[in-house]
Amino acid sequence: MKRPHLQATRRALDALLAQPGCAARLAPLLGLGEAAWALRGWRQTLGTHARLTLVIDAALPFSERPRTLRSAWDAHEPIPVQCRIDDGPAQAQSWATTRNASRNGRQGLVSGLLRAHADPARFYALSAGHVWGAEAGAAPGDEVEMGAGLRARLRDWTPEFTLGGISTALDAAVAQVPADILAAAPLPPQALPTGTAICSAQQPLRLMDPDGIVPGVFQELVTARLSLAGSGMAPYLLTEALCWRPAQPTAGGQSGGAIWNAQDQWVGMHAGGSKDGREAYAVAIHPVLAWAGASPLQRGDALAAPPRRTTTADADVRAAQPPSPADAASLGDDISTLARTLWGEARGEGPQGMEAVAHVVFNRIAARSWWGRDVVSVCRKPWQFSCWNSNDPNARRLLALTLADGDFRLAVNAARRVATAEANGLRRLPDGDPTQGATHYYAPAAVATPRWARGLVPCARIGRHLFFKGVA
Repeated sequence: MKRPHLQATRRALDALLAQPGCAARLAPLLGLGEAAWALRGWRQTLGTHARLTLVIDAALPFSERPRTLRSAWDAHEPIPVQCRIDDGPAQAQSWATTRNASRNGRQGLVSGLLRAHADPARFYALSAGHVWGAEAGAAPGDEVEMGAGLRARLRDWTPEFTLGGISTALDAAVAQVPADILAAAPLPPQALPTGTAICSAQQPLRLMDPDGIVPGVFQELVTARLSLAGSGMAPYLLTEALCWRPAQPTAGGQSGGAIWNAQDQWVGMHAGGSKDGREAYAVAIHPVLAWAGASPLQRGDALAAPPRRTTTADADVRAAQPPSPADAASLGDDISTLARTLWGEARGEGPQGMEAVAHVVFNRIAARSWWGRDVVSVCRKPWQFSCWNSNDPNARRLLALTLADGDFRLAVNAARRVATAEANGLRRLPDGDPTQGATHYYAPAAVATPRWARGLVPCARIGRHLFFKGVA
């Protein structure tokens, strides 16, 4: 079967599934007729002898199951198809199994697909950080293996599991999926969520597992102590986790799986479960999207994107080939100043620690106080962020930083993610700011308790920093 016929027919099937109102026009075009109501999805094997499989409702009589479709490219060209009975929404998730193939890593699930804000032609797969990033030697560029023959390259993850003593609100990783691979093996529409949402009390939830959906009910926000089975790593604290009660115990290979509500909206990503199996824990999806600087692919979305603009200030500065030092000059004043602040204040804290400092900067801007009304004025306010003080040993290095410095590239990445979250209103969501609105912080292991912190209870602890709000 020639490629144009298959591509046009797949697009027509997607439109029929995503927009049932189109059935009157598309069903006759494809030769489905009255059987269109029974269509639940489709699959296509890859290779020379590609074949379409229609996923249909079991109620459709055998005699009415189509054996061919008309090509949407040329109605006179028949396309052989086979039919498979729909065994539930989880079937659409068969593509979601995954592991870090470069490190022979642990099995897990892909939570969903994302489109980068900075470059709509770039697509990411999302999973738990401990699925792709916790193995010894894990590095950007590792090959990530998924079901349906999909391949991706690991780009970033959080937290840094090798540090030990981790307390984190995020457990997430992204891997870049080439757009042409997605176009060659597009997913059934029901594999994608209808949108995103925030959990509410006693809301029914579902863990989307290829081996069968796990239903449950949302309970509350908690801090959970999780361990990576067989890794030899110390347990870590997952703060502000979505605690839900599954109908059956979850398993280790389900980490990273999508948590949907009854409306097929994406609310979280599975991170682990209690030893007795009575509770499961997930990371809320909105702060993950803010960290990734991306939006979810949703049901009905097309993969087409505007041509990529050539720019030296590419959003993904953590590329395999380091940019030239001159590229730092094109970052723009806000990102350049914020990234240098993160480097000076939180290098060594990893992406999450850097992002926490960026949230403090934006919280000070939001306060509309004497600190300043924009990124540059807040960061450069005298005697506020010590890395900019003229007597600080970092000050000279700070101004000379280029993108050849690995820590500075991480800082630019973190600065962009938080700036994107601010621009899209994601920081104002209930779990969009891991510092809980903090305007101050300090590292108790490095300095004595500042006068302003005496008698105050920190609102967050991220890495080696304590964060505070309501400082007089």
